[in-house]
Amino acid sequence: MAMAVIMPQHGQSVESCILVEWLVPAGESVARGQVLANIETDKALFELEGPCDGTLLEHFFPEGEDIPVLTPIGAIGKPGEDVADLRPASKQPETAATPSEPSICLLY
Repeated sequence: MAMAVIMPQHGQSVESCILVEWLVPAGESVARGQVLANIETDKALFELEGPCDGTLLEHFFPEGEDIPVLTPIGAIGKPGEDVADLRPASKQPETAATPSEPSICLLY
């Protein structure tokens, strides 16, 4: 089962962090504790480590984006695993609106 990579909270007052750089491309194998990305708060630069072994399946955010803490920013799992349920709501693919049946009113 795939696991989310979460934007950590560094300090009680930190509400968001900037994803400075992804160090591992999507699709590459990673080990628990391996540095996946560099993140920045208003006071410091931190290394974000992987929570488990596996394959970095997807980046949910691009570099340079300011992301709320405790938000999933990526997913690690086995190649081919579905990670849709781990993506933040703002990063879910948009579904095409299905046209509704037109209502017909017949007058006699």
